[in-house]
Amino acid sequence: NSSAASDVYKRQAKIGAAAGTLLPGGKVGISWDSAPVCGMLASALRAGLISSGVRVYRFGEQSLPITRNGVRHYKLGAGIHINEKRIQDTYYPELTFLRAGGTDFTAAEEKALEQVFADNLFRRAEPQNIQAEVPLENYRHSYIQEILSGLRTEHFRRNMELRTRSETVLSLIHISEPTRLGM
Repeated sequence: NSSAASDVYKRQAKIGAAAGTLLPGGKVGISWDSAPVCGMLASALRAGLISSGVRVYRFGEQSLPITRNGVRHYKLGAGIHINEKRIQDTYYPELTFLRAGGTDFTAAEEKALEQVFADNLFRRAEPQNIQAEVPLENYRHSYIQEILSGLRTEHFRRNMELRTRSETVLSLIHISEPTRLGM
């Protein structure tokens, strides 16, 4: 029902504000998986973060490992990834909070976040201190390209077989058709 969806949206915005309160003036990356509800929840989370004065780096739809790498690459203060977790026949949003190095929050950091959330002790930015989001939706392409560039090594060419129909992958490693490499 729409009331339940509204409550979930508000709770996500509140979680974003709590995270932003712990990172004054910080930079936070945010990503989500492909479930439509995750994109909606990310929107609310971003609103809460921005309302607290945090600069949001919007990775968009991508996997958690890519987000971990992006948090390190852009030297962000934190990251948040939203995915959908299935428990029996019910789906729940699952949030993963990342530290500056891309590792998970410690138990103490999670406890501090929960305390700010429970006590409603949110820091709100003055309108002139609200920062625009930084769109990074294409970061996942650079991440994949970086991995694939490792496939261009002579060692790989001598020791591996690549079979793919993906023209993108083939073009990135400069092969015109699926073939056995180095033979």
